[in-house]
Order: sequence, then structure tokens, then C-alpha cells
Amino acid sequence: MNKKTPYPEQIPPSLPKEQGRKALLVMKEKGEQILKARPIPEATFDTWSQSAFDYIKKTFGSRSGHLNVFNGQGQVYFSGPHGGPSERNMEQDRAKSLQHRISVLANLIDQLETEIRLDTPDAPIPVSPETAIWSLLHSKVVIAAKPRFDAGHYADAVEAAFKELNEVVKEMVIKKTGQELDGAPLMQKAFSPNLPCIVVLDDLSTESGRNIQQGYMQIFAGAMTGIRNPKAHANVTITKERAIHFLFLASLLFQKLDERP
Repeated sequence: MNKKTPYPEQIPPSLPKEQGRKALLVMKEKGEQILKARPIPEATFDTWSQSAFDYIKKTFGSRSGHLNVFNGQGQVYFSGPHGGPSERNMEQDRAKSLQHRISVLANLIDQLETEIRLDTPDAPIPVSPETAIWSLLHSKVVIAAKPRFDAGHYADAVEAAFKELNEVVKEMVIKKTGQELDGAPLMQKAFSPNLPCIVVLDDLSTESGRNIQQGYMQIFAGAMTGIRNPKAHANVTITKERAIHFLFLASLLFQKLDERP
């Protein structure tokens, strides 16, 4: 009984995909150089083909179907004047085979590039400094100021943020007292540490809490007098950087309102 020839043991890929991609790219470029410098010597063709074949095997494994595709079909040679294969025909065959194998390498390189991209975790999208700034600001500041800021109207953006702050505090005071105030008088009424305090920001039973309440009352009132009012009543021009500073102050005050006990 005839013994079956054992199937060759599979050899797994030994090159990482990126290293394999680079190796196949080098072989592709070398093949293009050989093709450009025709005629193609048999020894040069054989050496290049064997090297490229070996790199495909190292990249995809010994049983990869890419190896058969790379080799292609055998050729039938025509006889020359003395009965043997014509060297001219053989050289043309080598050139045709080389073109085919270069094309295979190009396809394999594309495949590897796709697989590498799919295997690589998405890199974080670069964030511009201005985009990062908006992610740090209170949402009410972003809604009120960003469209104006993006249009280059920096003073208007600041004014809009502090007007929104004024409206939020005004609603709180109206709800508790029925009084309708505005600007610095509104802030002094809302945050005064004297009892009864309308908008409590800290523990007023402690000296530290009362100091914090007094300090923020002054900041809220000062922001209305020194920042909002000049922007509303005069044609004020400010730089982008100064506008950002003011917007962070408005954001801080909104955050303080959110944190009240």
C-alpha cells in the first residue's frame, strides 16, 4: 500500500504586519527597478522572486493562498532557431511574470495597510486650544457666548454671558421676594450675608461661610459694574484673550450657583 506524502507542516507568520508591509514594499520597489532596467537576467529574476516569496510566507504563513497567486501559472516557451526555448521569449515571459508579481505585492501591501488601520485603536482627535476652552466653561456661558465669540464679536460674547448670569440671579430673587432688581443692586440683594439671605452659597452659621458669602456677593456685584455694564453702554473692543478671561469668570460664578447648598 502506497504511503501518502505527509502534508507540510504549517508555518505561521513570523513577521508583524507592519514589518511585513515594509518588506513587501521594498520588494515591490526593487521589482519595479528590475523591470525598468530590461532585459531581465534569469538569475536576477529568480533571486528577486524567491526573496519576495519568502517575505510573503513570513508575513502570511506557509499555507497562504497568496503564495500561489504570487507564483502564477507556468508558461509554455516557443522553440528558438536551434530547437531550444528562445531567450527573447523567455525574457518576455520573465517581464510579464515580474509585472504580475509586482501587482500581487501591491495588493498585499494595500491589504496589510487596511488590516493595520483596523487593528490600531483610534488615535485621539486633536483638539484645538479654543475647542478645549469651551469644554471647560459652564454650559450657560457656552450657549450665550460661543456664537458671538466664534464670529469675532468678543465684547458682545462677554456681555451676553454676564447678561445671562444677571437673568438667572434675577429669577431667583423674584421667586423669593417678588422684587425685580438689576446689576450690582441685584447681586447685593441676592447674596448679602445678612439674614434673611436670599441665595445662600455657603454655611452662614460659620465665620468662614459668612466670609465666602460676602466675598462672592462682591464678586457678583463687581462683575456687573466693572464688566457687564461697560460692555452694554459703550462701544468697547477687547482682545480674544481678555474675552476668554472674562468668560471664565462668568463660568466660575455660574458654577458657584450650581454648588450652593
